[in-house]
Amino acid sequence: MEPNNVMYVAFVPSAGGVWSDDSIYIVSLDDPHDYCTFDNYYIQCTQCCVIFLSKLIIHNIIIANMIWNTHETLIVGRSAGYIERSIAAFDMDGTIIKTKSGKRFPQNANDWIFFCDRVPQVLQELHKEGHSIAFISNQLGIGLGKVDANEIKKKIENIATALDIPIIALLATADDHLRKPRTGVQEFINQKFIFYCGDAAGRKRDFASSDYRFALNLGIPFKTPEALFLKSDHPNNNDSTLWDIGFDPRTIPSGANEFTHAQHQEIIVLCGPPASGKSSFANEYNDRYDLICQDILKTKAKCLKKCRETLSDSIIIDATNRDVATRSCWIEYARSKNIPIRCVVMDVEKPLAMHLNTYRNAYGDKRVPAIAIHMFFSKYEPPTIGEGFSEIITLPFRSDNADLRRFV
Repeated sequence: MEPNNVMYVAFVPSAGGVWSDDSIYIVSLDDPHDYCTFDNYYIQCTQCCVIFLSKLIIHNIIIANMIWNTHETLIVGRSAGYIERSIAAFDMDGTIIKTKSGKRFPQNANDWIFFCDRVPQVLQELHKEGHSIAFISNQLGIGLGKVDANEIKKKIENIATALDIPIIALLATADDHLRKPRTGVQEFINQKFIFYCGDAAGRKRDFASSDYRFALNLGIPFKTPEALFLKSDHPNNNDSTLWDIGFDPRTIPSGANEFTHAQHQEIIVLCGPPASGKSSFANEYNDRYDLICQDILKTKAKCLKKCRETLSDSIIIDATNRDVATRSCWIEYARSKNIPIRCVVMDVEKPLAMHLNTYRNAYGDKRVPAIAIHMFFSKYEPPTIGEGFSEIITLPFRSDNADLRRFV
């Protein structure tokens, strides 16, 4: 008679009867054709066979045994018995668990208890319904060297053992494209998400809204742990219109701005905060204009020197040019050479500038210190015709880059 609560394990020899980790498969009871490789487990056998494992062995070997790998800055752990189906995904700290000590940050690998008593029951029910369980957690402390990765791994293995179900854990250890609310972890998930549950929803007492914004980026339902585990019907735990998600990048318009270059020599002075698209605009027209970029040349004196060396070509001055005094040197130079000068203003408000700056950092470009953006707006003086410009052109920020219209 077959024992209760079992999982089939098929041992299938490769050609020539040689056994390896690729020869051993975990086969689910739901579908004996649905299997995954059981790594790091070897057995000597001369023929193919199917055996039954008791729940105790499943608990001790298949669930507690997690296989860990690192992909770029992402640490991925899978229970040996993990089979990927539709994904019920969760944040970990403050959602699945909380600290036993009551402190904000855990003191060691054992400083945890479940968020509430219903957590194991809810996750086990999801597993029985045929869903895979995933923990997707930002763990920047590992990347900064403030947290021991092995302690986090051990804690997750202990959680999986207590839950008594196989899981996958994805830990983002850097402030890059793999960190929530960015969706780089999706590359390591082959099945669809049914929902994401997390405590960072943008509620009044939440430290952030990254979990909710992560779900918005993926286009999947979102649940707070209070709503899912405690069955809270309080609006603060269910009504997303009450949550603060900050700047919404989905409002960024697509398309391109129209700019008509002059048929004669001229100087274009760009004006806008850091990370507002000035350099992208300048590079778009570098076949018609010489570019003078203060980020590259570093000082205004060097920019003016290069400007004087450019005798007959049109020029774009790529700098923030935030006030009348800063812009005056370019106007004086243009007047001395009798060259028409126009100003192109990047119409970017501070929240959008902050978003664009964070995006640059997440996808490999260098982040501008936030203080530089704050300083620009605190000192900004909008350009006027009275300064000496022949025309002032205001360009709202537009982009066809779908990633820019996602939360970062």
